Amino acid sequence: MKQATFTLGQAASETGKSKPTLSRDIKKGKLSAEKLPNGSYKIQAAELFRVYEKKEHETVTEIKNVTNDNPHETHNEIEMLRQELRFKNEKIEALEKDKEDWKNQAERVSLLLTHQSNKPKISPVESVKNFLGIPKPKEN
Repeated sequence: MKQATFTLGQAASETGKSKPTLSRDIKKGKLSAEKLPNGSYKIQAAELFRVYEKKEHETVTEIKNVTNDNPHETHNEIEMLRQELRFKNEKIEALEKDKEDWKNQAERVSLLLTHQSNKPKISPVESVKNFLGIPKPKEN
């Protein structure tokens, strides 16, 4: 399956970022891109949208009004949207897992605190004696 790619200019248009910003982020390693022999960059759609949010610049009505003169371009757009959807679904799954992990941790802490508050209180001296194995004096 062919992945959708963008030039630096196309990526800037898709994200609302400037070309110099994208170029700087590529050089810093924040955004991965393939440098072509002519010096331009090729940026994978999934990588672009991993780092930046897609610029909301079209409405559903505007998209429906676009004529599909170039089937190859339409295929690339569809593939890009599929990749973006996959990425967002993966992000949602990861956030849901994190939420569940935090919930479980909160429950464990709550149980631990509840369990600790039910234990009889002992003095620090008694605690050290217990640790050292010193027997309690016999009560008469």
